[in-house]
Amino acid sequence: MARFRQEGRIAWVEGPGDLIVVSDLHGNLRDFLRAVQIFESKSDACLLFLGDLYHGPYLSPTDWAPHVDKLGDFYYDQSPGLFRAFLHLRSKYPNRVRAILGNHEHAHIGGPRVAKFTPDEAASFESSLTYAERVKLARDIDAWPWIVASQCGVAFTHGSPPPTAFDQDKLNNESPVVQNPQVWAQPGNALLSELLWRRFSPPHDVNTFLGHLNHMSEHAQSVVTYGHEPSPDGYQVQHATLFNLSTSFAMKRDKKVYLSLALDSRYETSFDVEEQIVPLYPDVERTIDPFDVFDDFDDTLDEA
Repeated sequence: MARFRQEGRIAWVEGPGDLIVVSDLHGNLRDFLRAVQIFESKSDACLLFLGDLYHGPYLSPTDWAPHVDKLGDFYYDQSPGLFRAFLHLRSKYPNRVRAILGNHEHAHIGGPRVAKFTPDEAASFESSLTYAERVKLARDIDAWPWIVASQCGVAFTHGSPPPTAFDQDKLNNESPVVQNPQVWAQPGNALLSELLWRRFSPPHDVNTFLGHLNHMSEHAQSVVTYGHEPSPDGYQVQHATLFNLSTSFAMKRDKKVYLSLALDSRYETSFDVEEQIVPLYPDVERTIDPFDVFDDFDDTLDEA
């Protein structure tokens, strides 16, 4: 049966079965419930979120409308409800559901305070929770893995993978509490900083990352899939070993996609991964605009 096995900051997902992967929901409860519906429709599957489950826009439909091409289809931030639903899902399927730590969740356990949608999104979110829920939130996020490896050869991170050397001890001993954000954010100073905030990695960096990871993994990893960076078409083949998935935030409904990977198969390149893309809402006709480019996104998305 498909299941996650976690040791500290790294988790492995093993089959047989399927792995359903979605990314960057940012408080979109509807997309969360749709992902759960897909997951629960399969008798033997695992569900993985690539971080940034929480923190969504605080905009009215009127304020959102002028920015729909950049923000995607309108939704109300429902991070509190999504948090409660996620805890319920984890308790129902303890070995079959995981979320990778994202930069937005990191703010709740000692990371830099993110300010994409409000001056302090962590404080805004926590103000809507009870004291007991705030304790559960921090405890749950602190247990999220930073890296996930799989039996099918695809590894997962939130941000694009760095070449910084690591092993099991380094992962488990690095504190998530940031004392000096400016120093922490410098390349090479903190593995977690790069795992959460990097937006692209050239082939050499990805291959170096995979080399470090493969010293720890029973199954060789060949490709890294990450979230964090919005892709206009829901995904992007960055190069042969790097694949970007952008399921929810900044997406229009017809562009929202997820990955469905067979754990007993083998995916050697990003092009193999691309073939496993599935529409999140198959009832909506998917359109491709050949003129969609990353430069169309304004600077406000750079903080996601």
